[in-house]
Amino acid sequence: MEHLYSEIALLSNESAEQQKLPIIAKNSDYLNFISDIVGIDSEKVKSAILDLYANNAFFANFLPRLNKLDGLANAGDLRFHSLTVYLVVLLTRPKTMIETGVAFGKSSVYALLAMSIIEKGRLYSFDLIPSGKLAIDGSSTSMDGFMSATLVLNELRNYWTLVYGDSLKNIENMAGCFDEGVDLFLHDSLHTFEHTKSEFDLVMSCGKKTKNTIFMCDNLEMGSGEFFDTLSDTHKLYRFSNFGVAVPWN
Repeated sequence: MEHLYSEIALLSNESAEQQKLPIIAKNSDYLNFISDIVGIDSEKVKSAILDLYANNAFFANFLPRLNKLDGLANAGDLRFHSLTVYLVVLLTRPKTMIETGVAFGKSSVYALLAMSIIEKGRLYSFDLIPSGKLAIDGSSTSMDGFMSATLVLNELRNYWTLVYGDSLKNIENMAGCFDEGVDLFLHDSLHTFEHTKSEFDLVMSCGKKTKNTIFMCDNLEMGSGEFFDTLSDTHKLYRFSNFGVAVPWN
């Protein structure tokens, strides 16, 4: 893991988001992580990463927007979580995805890009309006004057519904949108055990097919990770760095 991080860290900041992809595509641990989640050969995962690397039209629009943030928070980081979201969406082809916690919108961008490629899916994103105050889990909510989802490109928004406000109240209020179930759920909001569990339980109560929901969770080092570990009886748990994916056993 450290070797992978150090190799990527040598890249130019302005192009690292694209140029890191061939490096990750050579990493067997990451390829196997995705392969196990989606149930396809690791060579096909590698091919999907290299196809993204070759998508110069996307990066020509995305990189200038990303670079405007100048490395704020995790918007321009060298982590792998947004790529994981992209690959899971691309390779599982969800009809409905819920995301809680948007911030700059990097994960949203990659989920929406995958949906635009497969020409399928709807992403429902729930986020609070930035307040600049510390959340009760200790994380910062400051975005240095930027609004949530500032990274999301206009051409990707046809696959997207963004809702501001409390995630629990709004998901419950919009339950009718999820009558057929939720295929993917990404938790990246308040990372306490209690809040993560409440969101998970609420999403799992939506629709008839939600028992098959794939659950993705960032910041496993926090309370959300403690909840993630409780799912081992009902889900196969996969981790890469501090990002987890739980796939139902059935």
